[in-house]
Amino acid sequence: MSESQCRHFFINQNYNPDTNVSKQDFYSSFIPNDVKHGDMLVCGEKDLRSMNIFYYDSSTKKLVQKDPSGSGYTCVPLEITKSITNPIEFYQDAFKFNGYDEIDFLGIELDAQVHQDLVKEFTNGRQVSFDKTLFYFLTDNEWESEAGLFVYDDDSGRYIKLTPSIDQKYL
Repeated sequence: MSESQCRHFFINQNYNPDTNVSKQDFYSSFIPNDVKHGDMLVCGEKDLRSMNIFYYDSSTKKLVQKDPSGSGYTCVPLEITKSITNPIEFYQDAFKFNGYDEIDFLGIELDAQVHQDLVKEFTNGRQVSFDKTLFYFLTDNEWESEAGLFVYDDDSGRYIKLTPSIDQKYL
């Protein structure tokens, strides 16, 4: 795996929820020295859903996680992806684990301003407004049955898949 891809690190420490320390703070004290921004840290054995997966934020030197739907299917949050030129490429194959083949991550949040070059790859060179919410869904979602980059449409209250032929009104 190249340096331009996410790496997995495993922290085999037992978190005690009866303490006054958050899970993230507890596991942040065990971050390996060679971890880089955006790398995944698996805290304990990979389990159903992705709640024991965190991402390393090099600016705060902490682990972060986001569960936007409250379902336990976490995503790579904006605070991580804003510092990665192409988060889709960076996280390619990162959501697969030995002995665990279910993809139980929601996806990757993207920043409309920071990731304009990436957006243009999906829209035949057209830009998306900087105030738009972008999300790369990994698998089936409630709007489409396949992975892809989506833009949130406030008028319809749904995500629309970015394609070369997407209507300009969504951009």
